[in-house]
Amino acid sequence: MPTVLFRLITAPDLGWHLEQWLDPQKLWCQSLQGAPVEQLWQNSPISQAWQNSFVQAIQSWDVWQHRGPLCTGVFEREWRLLAYPYPLDNGHYSYLGSLQITPVRTNDKDCENDVPDAESRLSTLLLDRLRLQELAIDHSSDLMLRCNSQGLITWANQALLERQNKSIDALIGTDFTQLRTQPTERHLLLQELRQGELIEGKIEYQTEDKEFYLVQEKLLPVLTDDGELESIVIVQQDLTWQAAAEIRTQQQLQTDALTGLPNRKGMYRTIRHALSLVEEQNQPFALLRINLDRFQRVNDAAGYHFGDYLLRSLALNLRRVLGSSIELACLGGDEFAALLAPCFRETDAITLADEVRQAIALSGSLAAAAGISLTASIGIAFVDKNLSEEMVLDRANQAMYAAKRQGGNCTVVYHLPSHDSIRHEAALQFALRQAIAEQELKLAYQPIISLRTGKVVSLEALLRWNHPQFGYVSPALFIPLAEDSGQIESLGEWAVHEACRQLAEWSQQPVLAHLRVSVNCSFVDLKTERWITTVKSALQGSQLLPSKLIIEYTESAIAADPAAAIALSSYLQEIGVDVALDDFGSGYSSMAYLIQFQAQGLKIDRSLITPIAEDERSRAVVRSIIELAKRLGLKTTAEGVETLDQLQLLRAWNCDFAQGFYFSKPLLATDLPDFIHSHGNFLQDHW
Repeated sequence: MPTVLFRLITAPDLGWHLEQWLDPQKLWCQSLQGAPVEQLWQNSPISQAWQNSFVQAIQSWDVWQHRGPLCTGVFEREWRLLAYPYPLDNGHYSYLGSLQITPVRTNDKDCENDVPDAESRLSTLLLDRLRLQELAIDHSSDLMLRCNSQGLITWANQALLERQNKSIDALIGTDFTQLRTQPTERHLLLQELRQGELIEGKIEYQTEDKEFYLVQEKLLPVLTDDGELESIVIVQQDLTWQAAAEIRTQQQLQTDALTGLPNRKGMYRTIRHALSLVEEQNQPFALLRINLDRFQRVNDAAGYHFGDYLLRSLALNLRRVLGSSIELACLGGDEFAALLAPCFRETDAITLADEVRQAIALSGSLAAAAGISLTASIGIAFVDKNLSEEMVLDRANQAMYAAKRQGGNCTVVYHLPSHDSIRHEAALQFALRQAIAEQELKLAYQPIISLRTGKVVSLEALLRWNHPQFGYVSPALFIPLAEDSGQIESLGEWAVHEACRQLAEWSQQPVLAHLRVSVNCSFVDLKTERWITTVKSALQGSQLLPSKLIIEYTESAIAADPAAAIALSSYLQEIGVDVALDDFGSGYSSMAYLIQFQAQGLKIDRSLITPIAEDERSRAVVRSIIELAKRLGLKTTAEGVETLDQLQLLRAWNCDFAQGFYFSKPLLATDLPDFIHSHGNFLQDHW
């Protein structure tokens, strides 16, 4: 039966109040812990009867029992209260009791007959619960304090005493702000707390031995009925070891295991810094994307060990020739990047490309000994305005592939597409607005495979734009443009409507009826209520079951506004839509997101999956993520699976799902049904 447990005590200043309130089923809209007992029945139509029953019980220290309607904040229900006096050490009494919802009222005689059998069970239950709660608080790893209305410490749990290396007697009466490393205006904190405001943040404290430690702290005000500050509860999570571990992990995740250079993630960080200087100091830069021509021939001719040795040699020669002022990175395999900042002239970037060729020539002598010629295609993106990291890399990538189309062993500088009526990105933004209005955009669907059954179980909807004059426009280019120009909401709205419509159509076919579809949510969508309306409208318009739709949030979107992401995901789950954390490990990975953001799925970023067949540390990271997700009840999906070796490892680690070019590239809606019909079981077809 739904039950609330409580303990009543009396104090000179507070009167009878609820010292403990245990409501695990959330039957009441808010906790009544610390509230006066009269608040129990203040909105009841028979409040006077409740009052009389309580007064009668405490006058004779008798069992307090009553039955009647109580308002929990939203609903009015019939409740039965039963509480027993319990002696305290100071000679006074407290009351231990329970409130139970009673759908059918019985007569008072029946109630009285219940009392003798219930008394021992209830008293034992309450005492055990209260003892367990006190034991849990005192042995919690969280650091906890209680202060009076002036901010002077009145109590601390064992974890805080051990962290401070002090006794409780030494702490009582101390101004808690004096334990901080930086001076804090206590009266300003108290002023906020008196307004009932919760205060939280990362604060540095120091111990008696001047050891510093960082905590995530919450200051929780406890107010009286008159709105006066009665006391302050402080809860702290020690972040010292966590911060050190995160720094080490980030360093490992941002370094290429083979060459020791920063990897793709490390270069992203470098580009972000360079972009900030473009915006703040008008300081342009150039990014070189370097891809070795036909490097697979080296591996085929001389073996992978020689190929790895050659890449390590090239990394050393690049560093030696270019010097420490040039930011270098290995983007994976035989692809490198170099960033020159500041760079005010394109000719300076071209000169740097010539120096890169000198370094390649030094390593090329090793390749020549094996009868192999070592050259590179280099693409240069010159950046003199604020863009996104993806857009910068995409521009350099387009230039690099243009160099390859010219036969390789050359350098190409990226220039924006030009046409009589289309100039630069402003024109591209205009073209994008037209594309949305005229439905030039398409959705491609990448199959997601169950690694248990080998069957396609869901699809990821991906935007594609094939412009009549520009040709194929990369999402890495037009999505940032849409965000900058305010068109991303329209894009997201169209995508979720189209994905739901298409899946509802496929659901009419027995072979496709089991499929689900996932749609990405941008950080802009998180900040608007329009996204909620869009999802509801798409489901209603298509008559698609909410359980068929999955909304994916990237880590960067959550990091931009965690509170909005958590609130929106909670609402989506209420209406039956699952949510998933996308691109996990792409740059913002925090364990806090896995706890606070109540998702059903976790998608491991392709940058972590790509090296698992060759790199032991990458294997350890991915396997740990999968095991952690299992413990948290999250389904895991590996993105960017391209080889059988990767697939075998992921299956051995009990990863739930996978997607990538090993199975299929993203397919247009017209091609997908035939694909699924012809690929019944991937584990049989591709194993």
